[in-house]
Amino acid sequence: MSFATTLSDAFTVVFLRAPPETHEEVAARIEEERDDAASPGPIDIRKVGLNELMPALKAGFEDLRELRTDQVTMAVLFPLAGLVVAGVVADRALLPFLFPAASGFALIGPLATLWYAALSRGRELWGEDAASHPLHLFFGPRGRSLRILGGVAIVLFLLWNAAAGIIYHLTLGTSSAKPNAFFLTRVLTTQAGWEMIVIGCGVGVIFALIAVAIGCVSFPLALDKPVKASEAIRVSISAVARNPVFMLGWGAVIVAGLVIGALPGLLGLAVTLPVLGHATWHVYRRIVA
Repeated sequence: MSFATTLSDAFTVVFLRAPPETHEEVAARIEEERDDAASPGPIDIRKVGLNELMPALKAGFEDLRELRTDQVTMAVLFPLAGLVVAGVVADRALLPFLFPAASGFALIGPLATLWYAALSRGRELWGEDAASHPLHLFFGPRGRSLRILGGVAIVLFLLWNAAAGIIYHLTLGTSSAKPNAFFLTRVLTTQAGWEMIVIGCGVGVIFALIAVAIGCVSFPLALDKPVKASEAIRVSISAVARNPVFMLGWGAVIVAGLVIGALPGLLGLAVTLPVLGHATWHVYRRIVA
């Protein structure tokens, strides 16, 4: 799949315009419409162990290597990162909100990486050619469930940022300690700063657990089967309840991947983000039958 094709697909999602269908996509759409007219059937949740994490990541890396989604990620991510950096440089008052916004990305991760999961699904079911244009899924009968799930993820992200703002205001924001010091100095060397860190991390963990419970399986499930958003969330919560250790391990892998990718000036996210996105599909395939 060429860089021009993948970049065109990415902008198509943004502007909500379906690309021309290939012969493979027409066949896939007919199959999906037939599937959507019927009951999805029973959904079985498997019990999986931590030993399934590495194969899922390897499969995600294989999808990245074959589909070259890192190219599109760079084209979208780097200009966005430049705008964020420019905004912080221009107004340092934005610094307190930078970490909550960046860490909160994990809350909308299933939505942000849904395109990668769709590509992996297309590659698994119909091969390389059909995987080139998976976007008809977003505009078909399953689009409603995906949009509802996306709305839930966005609301969760906004609630986290509101909570982070309140925590900042009640701790460091109203503290008079070292008022002229740089923001990070105040965070790390004052009691109010450490209170903000401890409380913020505690609340962040709660939000993260909620996001994992409702989003880790629901998005790829709604992409794969004709289910309502409420049913997809129910299955996702049941999958977490049945595989708590595996899900915690997967959550730790996501956090580690985002941190490692962000360290070299966000450059590493061009690799870690697509790998995690593609691996999301393979994690789902190991859990749901």
